[in-house]
Amino acid sequence: MLYDRTGQERGGYVTWDTGDNVGLTLDGQRGQQALFVAGPDGATALQLWHGAQALDPRADANGARLSHTVDGHLHVQLPRIASLSPGTCTLFRNGLRPEVPDGLPPSRVRDICTRRVDASTCDACLVDATTP
Repeated sequence: MLYDRTGQERGGYVTWDTGDNVGLTLDGQRGQQALFVAGPDGATALQLWHGAQALDPRADANGARLSHTVDGHLHVQLPRIASLSPGTCTLFRNGLRPEVPDGLPPSRVRDICTRRVDASTCDACLVDATTP
């Protein structure tokens, strides 16, 4: 844990129960403002936010990119990720299992997906999963 001069927790080194990620969080006095994560597969992400706006440089199986979100919705992404990797698409189609053991409903999965890539990219993966 990391503490400021008053003894308030202001961040720490973390691991998660699922996913085998390791990370560092940095907090302001009212909540988290930065997260740096490294995954076991070589994926890395840095998330920085203030209020409703966030920047997210990320490199993973879908490519390296810089994303800007506003109110949890993707605003700009450079370069734009046009399609998800087969592994990422499978993870989303399966409700983010095993990262979320009981899985998530499709609407929640789509919300998470559209924070990372644009809606058309998510739909190309997710719509195929619901088509008979």
